Amino acid sequence: MINLKLTEKFFLIILFCSLFTSFLFKSFINNELISNILVAFNSLLILLFIFLSIKNDIAKFLIFIFFLLRVFLLYIDYYGKAIVSILHSGGDTERFYIWGMLISKDLSLMNEITYTRYTDFLGILYWIIGDQRLFSQFINVILGTWSIFVLYKILDLFSFKDSKKLFFLAIYGLYPQNIIFSSILLREGLIQFFFIYSIYFFTKWVMTNDRVNMFKSIIFVLLSSLFHSGMIISLLVYVYIFLFLDVKKNRFNYSLKRLSLFFLLFGMSFAVIANDSSILNGKFSILQTDENNQSLIEKYQSNSGIEEGGSTYLKGYKMNSAVDFITFVPLKLIYFILSPMPYDVRGLGDIIAILIDSSFYYFLIYKIIRSRKIVTTNFRIFPKIFLILFLTVSLGFALGTENSGTAMRHRAKIYPALIMVVVLIESIKQNKKSIWDGSKII
Repeated sequence: MINLKLTEKFFLIILFCSLFTSFLFKSFINNELISNILVAFNSLLILLFIFLSIKNDIAKFLIFIFFLLRVFLLYIDYYGKAIVSILHSGGDTERFYIWGMLISKDLSLMNEITYTRYTDFLGILYWIIGDQRLFSQFINVILGTWSIFVLYKILDLFSFKDSKKLFFLAIYGLYPQNIIFSSILLREGLIQFFFIYSIYFFTKWVMTNDRVNMFKSIIFVLLSSLFHSGMIISLLVYVYIFLFLDVKKNRFNYSLKRLSLFFLLFGMSFAVIANDSSILNGKFSILQTDENNQSLIEKYQSNSGIEEGGSTYLKGYKMNSAVDFITFVPLKLIYFILSPMPYDVRGLGDIIAILIDSSFYYFLIYKIIRSRKIVTTNFRIFPKIFLILFLTVSLGFALGTENSGTAMRHRAKIYPALIMVVVLIESIKQNKKSIWDGSKII
């Protein structure tokens, strides 16, 4: 069992103390020295916390390894750039650092540098702690490790054998993209941290029908969408489920009252977006009108090929009608989730990408297909909910994604939702009627 409240207090305290220490001494001590001291000291505290707070010896060892891998990769990325290049580290990470430092010297630049809220976050962070890139990356290590505790707590909610919990803990903590995004200066680690918290509170809402958990899940989804507007799609899925799922009867209820509320909320959202399309932040510009009155297909064709490169996929596909577009969307979704495809391998880079990324999705989707009867029959509505969540958000990202590298970054944000589908399937298979501790589902 994981004491999540204790975990939250621990990580919040070390973050606050580190920020306060940096703020006090940034003008007197070399910033890189402060960062190394803070990383070393906090690492020792985190390792101690892992050994004291985790009861299961194998889980303790796994989380210990997960944390060390993240710290190791942190130092490789920070000090070894000239020797080895970490996947995803380069263009965006350097821009985030440069823009963050610029904003830290003049906070009014937040209104001018609007690429992403992550630059604002880094600007405020560097204003507090000074030029401490190493420690700013270590914050991602902390959040990545914290996320592992949250996932373990989610697994504690289910009636599982320890071996099953350890299996799911391993495929989350050892997922190479999670390790990378927990170690380099990108926003993905922060986004997934908020998203997995939303899943935790959403799962608790499904279990207890407690509205407090419903509102908490909404808050954490909104926090994740601050750093990438594409995550707002998960909020739409949550709201749909909150409105129509009758958790007492384990079925959807499309009553007139619920439908009226849904259309009211939909109308209000549409009015807000229509009045200020910048809310979409350009992420879904393909769905916005333009001065040339282009059709959806024409807009897609004009946008295609912008990110030309070896990893670009489906670039030879031609669309001449709405039927073509409808046919094309599922292909985009499949390539988004699974690319690079084995038959598109161009060299060692694609083979590595398949091994450290696509193979995890192959495996989880294989588990889902193999257990498809559980997903499609009787009271087994819960795996469907998380499958809808994963596929809907994936589709939103897929429409704006043209290459394998970008797809790998985006799908990593919502990887926990796919794991949850398999978690629910395995719990149903093991327990038949009770999929989580102390709560029957029929």
